[in-house]
Amino acid sequence: MKTLTRKEKIEEQKKRNNERKLRARILLKFGLVAEITYIIEYGTHIILGHLLKFKNISPLEKESLKNDGEKIFKEIEEHDKETVITLTTEEKKARNHKLIGIGALFEIANLININLDIITGYCYSLHKAKRIFITISSLSIIA
Repeated sequence: MKTLTRKEKIEEQKKRNNERKLRARILLKFGLVAEITYIIEYGTHIILGHLLKFKNISPLEKESLKNDGEKIFKEIEEHDKETVITLTTEEKKARNHKLIGIGALFEIANLININLDIITGYCYSLHKAKRIFITISSLSIIA
C-alpha cells in the first residue's frame, strides 16, 4: 500500500470536500423543491413513501407533471431569496440542514437524476391530493 505524501493528502481532502459540497448543493435544491411544493409539511415517512411511488408513473403522466413543475420551479429561486433575507446566520444554517435532510429522501428514492421539473410537479401532486382529500373530508363532515 502506497503512503500518500502531505501534498497528496491535502489534494485528496480538497477533492472530498468539493464532492461533499456538491452533494449538499444538490440535496439543498431538492429540499427547496419540497419546501416550495409544501410537502415539507408532511412527515418524512409520507414524503419518502410518495417519492418511492414515482417509479410507477407512466411517461404520459411524467410529461404532464413536467408542465406543472416548470411553472412551479420558476418560483424556487425567488422564494429562497425572500425566505432567507430575514433569517439570521444560525437560522439559515438550521434551515439548510433541514432542507438537505429532506433532499436526502430524494436521494434514497433514487430520484436525483430525474428532471427537476418532473420531480417538482410530482411533489406538488402530493400536496394537491392532500388538499383535495381535506376539502372532501370537511364537506363530508358538514353534510
